[in-house]
Amino acid sequence: MILPLLLVLAATPQAEKPLEETKKNIVVLKGVPSSQLIPIMTVMANSLGVACTYCHEPEWESDAKPAKEAARRMIRMTRAINDAHYGGKVVVSCNTCHNGSPRTADVPLVSNAGWNKAPSATLTVPLEPAETLFTRYVRALGKTDASNRLMQGVATAKSGRGDPRSAPFELYQEPPRKSELKMELPYPPEANRGIGGYFFDASTLRERYATVETKGVDEIRGRTAYVVEATPKEGGLPERLYFDALSGLLLRRHRESPTLVGVLPEEYDFDDYRTVDGSAIPFVVQWSRADYQVTHRIASVRQNITP
Repeated sequence: MILPLLLVLAATPQAEKPLEETKKNIVVLKGVPSSQLIPIMTVMANSLGVACTYCHEPEWESDAKPAKEAARRMIRMTRAINDAHYGGKVVVSCNTCHNGSPRTADVPLVSNAGWNKAPSATLTVPLEPAETLFTRYVRALGKTDASNRLMQGVATAKSGRGDPRSAPFELYQEPPRKSELKMELPYPPEANRGIGGYFFDASTLRERYATVETKGVDEIRGRTAYVVEATPKEGGLPERLYFDALSGLLLRRHRESPTLVGVLPEEYDFDDYRTVDGSAIPFVVQWSRADYQVTHRIASVRQNITP
């Protein structure tokens, strides 16, 4: 089974049908492009800290669970608020009130009283300029002139829809953008972007962005990282890139996409870097979104081989 790498193989844009023409029992999302269904559902699940089964039966169109009708009321409510007070811009979302819990907190905590908050000291940390961080990253990558790359390993997908599933995979790539992924494990194709694009785009990462700026310092998996806000040239919301303060390598790429009910976040994590033929390669590439987490664990990498 060959699964497409969406970052590598671009499909021809086609006019989308609205949800009511492609799915059953669409009530409040009529007129919304079909491709937006999963992002919208994922934002809602993420905002409440639940899985799809909180509102849905195995037959997705079923209205058996009361939570599904409650979700429809909430969509109507937030859209009405945003239309009436924010010119239709999505300012009030599910997460505004739920913040990761199915139940909203309507009673404030005394511990949050203004008189109960101690003043915090501000520690100024010297920040590396963003351009310097990209330069360090390219240097840390080492050699980037391999004629091809063959990676083999195991992918694991987990979600709220069942037990985690794993399967071996094999990914062969060669310039300019040839990719062949062999694997019998279904999961959202977005999970392939991190591992699919690394071979082609790691050394030219800076070229993706119109502007870049170092915003601060954070901790990723126990390592100190510089946080760079990067605005994509093709538009969209700014991304956040986390560069290891010691090695200079990229630890995480955080992306956000707007939807009808709020912003959908997703993250690509890069870990367990090893040097192969002079090239720094992450042997763990993980994609995380509220509905899925897919982890590619690479067992072997060969470069400059004869297919």
